[in-house]
Amino acid sequence: MIRLRAGDLAGARADLDAAAAGHAARSAMVLAFADAGLGEVSRHTGDPDRARALLTAARRRLDETTGVPSRIRLLPLTGLARLAVCCGQLAEARGFLAEAFRLALAAEPPLIQDRPSIAGATEALADLALADGRGADAARLLGYAAAIRGAPDLGNPDVRRAEATARAVLDGDYEALRVPAGRLGPDAAVTKVTALAGELTGARFG
Repeated sequence: MIRLRAGDLAGARADLDAAAAGHAARSAMVLAFADAGLGEVSRHTGDPDRARALLTAARRRLDETTGVPSRIRLLPLTGLARLAVCCGQLAEARGFLAEAFRLALAAEPPLIQDRPSIAGATEALADLALADGRGADAARLLGYAAAIRGAPDLGNPDVRRAEATARAVLDGDYEALRVPAGRLGPDAAVTKVTALAGELTGARFG
């Protein structure tokens, strides 16, 4: 995923193709991770059909595998959500994000939430907020994600794109919305995100 985040899509594809080779010798989790990564490469290179097929395959593999951490399970879900938003399939995006938040908000051993997982789902939710015409909420969500993670994920091309879109929509109001959200404590930010996730997806959490 490092090459993908750096914008080296050809290198990312080569690495992930290599990881997917020799199926019999590799675990389902590794194969799912490779499929999810290849799906993300396809999404970024404008091949939505291949992206959907790969991300769906990754999701299926992970659903059939026990002991998978939530942050790994989230990879295909957030990818599918962003793909659905890009394709104008907002009802599908809401479903994927509702599932993502159920996973992200669930406590894992030792009974603590995985904050990077919540932050990742929150950043994907910002895409849905933008598609819904809720630019102010998108700015807040990006701030909340940074507060939950401890820093903004500026190495993520999706986050950079969402930030640029929100800035364009809100003009000078973007920082006035994002900065206070980013100054919240992690627990307070999770509370705010949970409420917005419910509004945007139509699901109930907790």
